[in-house]
Amino acid sequence: MAIKSLRILCDVVLPEETIRVWDGSGGTFVDGDGNFYRPAQFTEDALQSIEAAINGEAFTLSLSLISVSQSAADDIWDYDETASVQGSPFVVKLQILDEYEQPDGEPIVVFTGEIDNLDVVDASELGLPCSIHPRPMTSSASVCR
Repeated sequence: MAIKSLRILCDVVLPEETIRVWDGSGGTFVDGDGNFYRPAQFTEDALQSIEAAINGEAFTLSLSLISVSQSAADDIWDYDETASVQGSPFVVKLQILDEYEQPDGEPIVVFTGEIDNLDVVDASELGLPCSIHPRPMTSSASVCR
């Protein structure tokens, strides 16, 4: 099958649940294993960080997501209020899609790390879009709700 596009998938593996987001807008993306990924958008800096990690130029990864769904932001906010996310696995994968925008094969893991910190900020009062700033492997993260 011809490769038509890629999806960048992120898994935040918390002790009680896994929060999954994909880089893009629109609806929920379902991977080949039936996992549901909520849409969000990476900032330009985040895409550059992912590229550096893929090229072996970075041992830490700092990501910022904007336009995170309210439900994903709420899940992260609620979890952060009751438990520590420090040490939770964070995985970034590339999923090749076929001409029908369906997963073609297994996703390629391009970064695996542990979240060092997660800051949660309610940006709605400031009129800003929600964002997630996971910075795995000796870094920190922020979530705007």
